[in-house]
Amino acid sequence: MIKRILPLVFLSVGGLAMAAESSAPRYFSVRSGALVAAKAQLAAGDAILVPALQALQRGAAEALQVPPPSVTEKTRLAPSGDVHDYASTAPYFWPDPSKPDGLPYLAHDGKVNPESRTAASDLRRIETMSRTVETLALAYYFTGKEAYAAHAARCLRVWFLEPATSMNPHLEYGQGVPGKSSGRNIGVIEGGNLPSAAEAAGLLLGSEAWTAKEDDALKAWMARYLEWLLTSQFGREEAAMPQNHGTLYDVQVMRLALLLGRTELAREVAEAAKARRVAVQIEPDGRQPMELKRTKAFSSFTPGPPARIDRSCAPLWLIFSRHD
Repeated sequence: MIKRILPLVFLSVGGLAMAAESSAPRYFSVRSGALVAAKAQLAAGDAILVPALQALQRGAAEALQVPPPSVTEKTRLAPSGDVHDYASTAPYFWPDPSKPDGLPYLAHDGKVNPESRTAASDLRRIETMSRTVETLALAYYFTGKEAYAAHAARCLRVWFLEPATSMNPHLEYGQGVPGKSSGRNIGVIEGGNLPSAAEAAGLLLGSEAWTAKEDDALKAWMARYLEWLLTSQFGREEAAMPQNHGTLYDVQVMRLALLLGRTELAREVAEAAKARRVAVQIEPDGRQPMELKRTKAFSSFTPGPPARIDRSCAPLWLIFSRHD
């Protein structure tokens, strides 16, 4: 698992260089210049990339059919009573069969309670929003088709900007445990979808569908969320987690810092990860003890495409993400 997520920390170091490239799109999830180079290769008729682009377009065609998700759609309100507050249920907790109301829920590590994946929780919606926006934004970047940009922009407005449907910029009610807690610090891991969407918005700049004013409003939202990550109790607790949770917290902070032009913050987190994450999590012989003891050592929260989006667009992503 750590082999999958620790490189993301240092991937963001490469993003520090991209932040200074005016010709590159504002997209820090791939190495500097990768998207520009791939677009140029496609324009030159590079046959190797054509199948991947076609797969991306198939995914984008599916994404166009996905209605813009919103946190206001959940069937069970957050404990605050505010429909704009993100809320999700801890996946590894189940009703206590000895109690009439099942409360408080009991832990069954590694066994996902289907309740955490229903319409009562915002998890599937935030995942769908993120991957829909990213798929469409990439498709727009490589094809210039305004229909892709228009729907991606619509999804961004609904989730982040429109007063009637937008999410409040915090995760106080992520991965709550019925009967025990309204939210937990480990719910912060689900916020990885937020910088993914914000970065993808950078690929829409220049389109008719996404204005500079809207982009500034999105960055203002992300600035408030980053402040919550850095200063809230849950944010500080997640930062202190020694395993994959702490690593993915770092990834969120760095991506948001790059987005907002706070390159020194991104650099500080990346440099600290050498001792704080790599040295702590990986033994000299390559073993990762904290992952080996997990019930699901080869999985963690990694934003993935919604079921209706063509997963075969992965080859294009891998090409863009390749690091020398």
